[in-house]
Amino acid sequence: MRQFAFLFGFAALTSGFVMFVRIGNSERQFNAKVQSIHDGKVQPETLTVIRKYIYINSSRRGGGWPHVVFRSSKDPKVNCGTTREFYDSVNTNSTVTGYYFQDGYFVPQSLGGDAGSAKWVFLGFGSIAGAGLLLVGFTAGKTRPLDGDTCPQGGRLQDLMTAIRNRSKRE
Repeated sequence: MRQFAFLFGFAALTSGFVMFVRIGNSERQFNAKVQSIHDGKVQPETLTVIRKYIYINSSRRGGGWPHVVFRSSKDPKVNCGTTREFYDSVNTNSTVTGYYFQDGYFVPQSLGGDAGSAKWVFLGFGSIAGAGLLLVGFTAGKTRPLDGDTCPQGGRLQDLMTAIRNRSKRE
């Protein structure tokens, strides 16, 4: 039990920290794109909606992932995962404003709310779960001996259990 508690404790701590860093990096990239748009470094382009669909994933509850496919002057087919609100607000042949970056098109209207709090949730949950499991790992070996370990009186646990069984048979 100790090994599993240590393993999952370190895994929870690591996962929480990694997700905190990844979301923080995504947040910085998002802010840099928005700043480039506000500074006029990137020019707006008109994107035309050519198709809408929902990618069905059996592991996601509450439906699938909404996607909108655009046509632009640079790319005849731009597939963009969106929020449900944006998906419902556009129709085929409608136009939206997008901005082209090296990693693809950025459509500000299609994005969800601020994910800044999510990084703190991951860090908090990972820290609490990890610390709790590590605590269990440290205390598990001290609370009760496992089969084959020595008892506080110096005997083996298996011998103690045999003696208890023999005593109950005599009574």
